[in-house]
Amino acid sequence: MSGTGRVAWITGGATGIGLATAEMLTERGWSVVVSSRRGENVEEAVRKITPKGKIEGIALDVSKADEVEAAAKRILAVHGRIDLLVNSAGINTRHRNWPDLTREGWDQVIGINLNGLLYCMREVLPGHCHTG
Repeated sequence: MSGTGRVAWITGGATGIGLATAEMLTERGWSVVVSSRRGENVEEAVRKITPKGKIEGIALDVSKADEVEAAAKRILAVHGRIDLLVNSAGINTRHRNWPDLTREGWDQVIGINLNGLLYCMREVLPGHCHTG
């Protein structure tokens, strides 16, 4: 299936499953925007995938609603649309056994894995999307 003219935003797109998805979509003609917390990972993903197709990157912490909103607005300003959101950003805490679990570790997991998912969906779903 050709993605010509289609735009995908992949959170957690600089590594793992997100990166593999970005590679596949660019090879199929999609314009892809990858985001990830670590800017150096984003830059490396863009360098790796650029020869395969249209890709750009945004350093982004999905647990921060204002950053997510700014990223969505940027994508829409450049591309005018977001056809596909791949919520691949996720984290786990090193100390996941109950006696070792910290409040900070829990908050980070919930912030990225749950709140980040909601913040990104809220920005791209119809009825909230910031298009014309």
